[in-house]
Amino acid sequence: MYFKERDAGFRLDPQSEGPPNGFEYDLVMLNQEVDKQLMSLKSLKIDKVTIVSNKATVELTLLGSHEFRLVRHNDRWMIDEILNIGAE
Repeated sequence: MYFKERDAGFRLDPQSEGPPNGFEYDLVMLNQEVDKQLMSLKSLKIDKVTIVSNKATVELTLLGSHEFRLVRHNDRWMIDEILNIGAE
């Protein structure tokens, strides 16, 4: 869905320089400081873990506040969504 929306936007407003709208940041960690963020893994802090049935949330600090939402599928935890709480 995300890529279809970006494609529709490009058709309405083509760009010829710079990163295209919607792609000016890392789509996984939702920021522009990926190298800096990866270097800060040494200071990663897990703030809160909540598990209810087959769903879990992990709140952590990694150059800002993030929330990872996970679901258990076939006895394995999988990331369902990553939120950059500090940017909201």
